[in-house]
Amino acid sequence: MSETYQIRLEAPNLLHVVVQGALSDAASQQLAQDAILAAQDLQAPVCVLADLSQMKPLSPTARLEVLRMLRYEGFAFRAYFGASKVVGVLASVLVKAAMSSDWTRACTSEAEARAWLQEQVEYAAGEDPRFQ
Repeated sequence: MSETYQIRLEAPNLLHVVVQGALSDAASQQLAQDAILAAQDLQAPVCVLADLSQMKPLSPTARLEVLRMLRYEGFAFRAYFGASKVVGVLASVLVKAAMSSDWTRACTSEAEARAWLQEQVEYAAGEDPRFQ
């Protein structure tokens, strides 16, 4: 399987990211740049839904790019699903390193991830007018 990723905008402010294979350092850097640029274009808080079901472990340098993306302040909430055990452990370590564990959730399915993101947005809408 070759390395690829897709980013598509869904709903008003939801970025759906699908990662396949083990992204190279350059591809990981490009993914982080593309996701951040997409969020900046929206000029509103963005939720990220990441499908990691076909992702392979990343190199240490590629992990730093993912960490940079996790730390981006324009991503209000993040949920990922489908991670293998190894990818899941790496993802949880990166989430903790990014100090974004309150705003990121590992889910067992896409439906669970979408439901959690929706709950967070509904709650935030009562606190922050940018979510309305």
